[in-house]
Amino acid sequence: MRGFLKAKATRKRKTFEDDLMPLLEWVTLIDADWQQAAVWWAETRSQGKQLSDVDLLIAALTKRLDATLITSDEDFAALSIKRETWR
Repeated sequence: MRGFLKAKATRKRKTFEDDLMPLLEWVTLIDADWQQAAVWWAETRSQGKQLSDVDLLIAALTKRLDATLITSDEDFAALSIKRETWR
């Protein structure tokens, strides 16, 4: 959304809101996600890696949902989640 706002892409934003957003399901983080993120934070820090809290929470949610994360960010390679790169 913020990219649409920055670019003043009003038509693309409307298409996103009207056509894509209704297809998405809102999933709320739960305590177990925060706990998993904390475990990964400690593990990756001890390996000399610094992942952002947001990335750790996305990964925790991905793991809980048994989903596949689509990303080109190699930071996620340090975590035990399913991921794919679409480039």
